[in-house]
Amino acid sequence: MDEHGKPVPGAQVVHRSGWNDGAGTRYWQEYADTLYADDEGQFHMYKQSDFPRECHMLIAHDLTGKYESDSVFSQVTYAGGHGWYKGKAFITNVFILEEK
Repeated sequence: MDEHGKPVPGAQVVHRSGWNDGAGTRYWQEYADTLYADDEGQFHMYKQSDFPRECHMLIAHDLTGKYESDSVFSQVTYAGGHGWYKGKAFITNVFILEEK
């Protein structure tokens, strides 16, 4: 969304996931996933994995150059099942892109 709550269609969202080693070090995947916002400014990603990542960095870019980029770091808490190997996790982020 822009500062006025209007969608920014076509905004690029780069997602990189990682994990903590328990001793204070965070590791990131070597690759990133790239998504694009639809006409309502929304993006969706579904991942199924046998080794879930608990840390997620999302970076939103307006490819027209009208808005500044924005980023957010999300830490996931898993619900359901026993431990990390069962259940579901959802992350919801809202980006407010400010005009340059």
